[in-house]
Amino acid sequence: ETDVVVAGCGIGGLTAALSAQELGAQVMVLEKAPEIGRSAAASGGTVWCAQNLEAWLSVHPGGDLTLGQALLENFSEGIEWLRHHGLTLAKLNLPHFKFACQAYQLIPDAPRRDPAKDKYVIHLYPFIFIHQ
Repeated sequence: ETDVVVAGCGIGGLTAALSAQELGAQVMVLEKAPEIGRSAAASGGTVWCAQNLEAWLSVHPGGDLTLGQALLENFSEGIEWLRHHGLTLAKLNLPHFKFACQAYQLIPDAPRRDPAKDKYVIHLYPFIFIHQ
C-alpha cells in the first residue's frame, strides 16, 4: 500500500518523497526516463538561490514576492536538511554570475557497475536507483 505517489525523480520529486517518508508515509516514486535528475544533470547538480529579493526578482520578474521571500529565508535550512540526510554539498563561489546568488554543488556517490547483473547502481541516499 502506498500513501504518496511522486511523479518524477528530479530534485523536486526526490525531495518531496523524502519529506513524505520523514512524516511516516509509504512512498512510491515513478520516473519515465531511463535516468534520474535530468534538470539536476543539466545544471551540473547545482542548487542555487538568489542572495536577496532584488536578485531573485531579476530572475523571476513579476514573481510572487511572498514565495520568493520564503525561498530566501529557508534556503540555508534546506541545504542543512539535505546534508542531514547524507548528501554532500560543496559551496560554490560564483563571483561572475549574472546576479548575486549562493550556490552548492551536489556531490553524489559515483555510479558503480555491478558486472554480475550488468547494471549501473547509483546511490543517492536514501534512494537506490538501478539502471540497465
